Amino acid sequence: MTRRFSAGHRVVLAVVMVAGAARAAAQPSHPNAPDPKTVAKAEATVIDAAISDLRKEYAAHLKDPAHARLRPQSNYFLDHPVQLSQESLLDALERPMGDDPRGAAYVKWQLLSGAPEKFDAKALPKALAAYDKAPAPSARFGMSAEDRMKLDALLVKAKKEDDSLLSTRLEERVRTDAEENRPILAYRDALYARLPEGFDSVFAGFRDAHERTMAGAGAGTSDPHVAAVVKDAVAWAQSGTADAAQCGRLAELVSRLRFVRSPPYYARAGWRYDHLAWSSRTDSVYSAKKLENLENVLREAQKMALGQQASQHAAQPAASQQKSRPGRSAAGTKR
Repeated sequence: MTRRFSAGHRVVLAVVMVAGAARAAAQPSHPNAPDPKTVAKAEATVIDAAISDLRKEYAAHLKDPAHARLRPQSNYFLDHPVQLSQESLLDALERPMGDDPRGAAYVKWQLLSGAPEKFDAKALPKALAAYDKAPAPSARFGMSAEDRMKLDALLVKAKKEDDSLLSTRLEERVRTDAEENRPILAYRDALYARLPEGFDSVFAGFRDAHERTMAGAGAGTSDPHVAAVVKDAVAWAQSGTADAAQCGRLAELVSRLRFVRSPPYYARAGWRYDHLAWSSRTDSVYSAKKLENLENVLREAQKMALGQQASQHAAQPAASQQKSRPGRSAAGTKR
């Protein structure tokens, strides 16, 4: 009789496979020790089973959102503990996962629960590539020309006292869209948090912030994602290891982001003179003052790095001349 396994059983079996392969790989003298390809294949089996599970979770949510809720946290591999290599996880994050960007982001966000707290420097290029390919958030409702035409049509037969009702309906639609965007932003947040510290990671974080702002998906002056990126940028600039050219490049980017605002979108309905109209808003990337402070920190770090470079260049000729003087030993005495 053929025994059929559920998706959950497949995960457990795959976890056992990975654990066994890892134990054998850790013992070089073991006569049947697998090569890295065997371990990678076992890890891929675990990840494939997880992807299958997570796709079913998301499909069930689409069918019945009220009862089949998505996971509020990235915890799939906390429920199914297994040790996976960062290489296998990053390979999975680079895979296309269907035409629904929200579903793809949900699956990849949950896969990150099996990732280390920080990817190491060796994995940075692949992690940055995955971050660059992360699904983009949908534009805020009321931003596109099509949305504004639909909203304008609601005003034709509206009465003066309908302004509050129309505004409430718009806000409800915006909240619904924001909830659908949540897996996308959560995946981006989780992936950024695992990037190793440094210029490339911070630069990518600011690019992400710009994309969110252009979609009206950021949080403006109090955006928590940008707050994290700014904090990381300050730490990097003050670490003493920041490169002068990179500091200058990042300072230029930050100086431009201070003045970037989202495309306008309809925010509220209100009575204007003798008719109802929609008022428009735009959002900033982050607090202009805080970005200005960061730019100053980066400019100062650039000056210090340039000063250190100048000191090193000045010291090199002096050291070369000292070594080339004839008739003196290393201790400076005549021979």
